[in-house]
Amino acid sequence: MKNLRTKLSYAFYTFLVAFLFTGCNPRMSKGEDLNQTNILEVQKIKQSITYIKDEQTGLCFAVLNNHTDGFRSTFTIACVPCDSLKNVNVSK
Repeated sequence: MKNLRTKLSYAFYTFLVAFLFTGCNPRMSKGEDLNQTNILEVQKIKQSITYIKDEQTGLCFAVLNNHTDGFRSTFTIACVPCDSLKNVNVSK
């Protein structure tokens, strides 16, 4: 009886480990190129960034609108050097 219980335990743990390793990358679908997916995500983020300059302080900001769903958006804002925005359209 003890021998059977040990064999069942080994079988269970082997199955559990095999199951865990087969589902390690949920982002990648069959045939999907992960590098291409990352490139597309970067392009989408670049298109969602707006640069603004506060006239009172003279500081420049990069604002990212994440468009999380149809009725609510999340914003991320970071202060950026104004000198680096010479070739970018900056809203005032």
